[in-house]
Amino acid sequence: MYSIEELARDIGVSKRYLTRLSTNSDKCYYTYYLRKKGGSKRIIDAPNKELKSIQSWILRNILDNIKIHVRSHGFVKRKSIKTNAKSHLGKKYILCLDIKDFFPSIPYESVLKVFSKRYKSTSVAKCLAALCTYNGYLPQGAVTSPALSNIVFKIVDSQITKLCNDSGIRYTRYADDLTFSCNDMTRLKNLINPMKSILEKYNFNLNKKKTRYYSEKGRMLVTGLLLNTGNLTIGRGKKRILRSMIYNYFVKKDKDININKIIGHLSFLRDIEPYTYEKFLRYCNSLKK
Repeated sequence: MYSIEELARDIGVSKRYLTRLSTNSDKCYYTYYLRKKGGSKRIIDAPNKELKSIQSWILRNILDNIKIHVRSHGFVKRKSIKTNAKSHLGKKYILCLDIKDFFPSIPYESVLKVFSKRYKSTSVAKCLAALCTYNGYLPQGAVTSPALSNIVFKIVDSQITKLCNDSGIRYTRYADDLTFSCNDMTRLKNLINPMKSILEKYNFNLNKKKTRYYSEKGRMLVTGLLLNTGNLTIGRGKKRILRSMIYNYFVKKDKDININKIIGHLSFLRDIEPYTYEKFLRYCNSLKK
């Protein structure tokens, strides 16, 4: 049976060090706040360097090898907001739901089950679960939290997928954003109550303020991307802002504009709209000259 000694050896630390860290893991976090749109704040519980290093090993060597549901697009290799939104192209109606306090809604017990399925040793499973949780829940800020959330949520994804398949609805999830689409608005409206029941069964709740319905007659927005043209686009507004930033940087020599920020926006544009990216590149080159 795989032991704590073997786990410590594989990680490259002593058993004493690993045991101390897992026992005192709650003391290894610091909390800060990120401002969100609308003025609200997001609480970030971030691990110190010691714990983060161990969590990175757990992510690479354990969690990345555990299968998640195919409908999950967030924090998944070769998937992104692009693959998530692309799944809903061609549909007339879209429903977007948001899970309230997604990471903190996942308790220590659920994380322990993930590791208990992989390791027969209770002490090993408890050690790993302690290293990946904070105050009894999944912390927003730990490098292992995104992967663990996908693994824990797999059973929920399966039940939602079955519900949607039976109703002829397409479903995808990007972290705590749930997206549904079909050509019948009534079906989407009838989906809300069954969805709430499934989520509440597993200790999750909807953020009612973020429930959104979209129609092809208006702007259809999925994880920040527009779908109305039959293709994915970042939207005219974002392109106007980017064009203005480029002009102000090259022509007005505005020192407040960071070139790395422009490069980041261009990189994102290249992934979503390759043809438009080429036009912006030519625009940059013309201004340089």
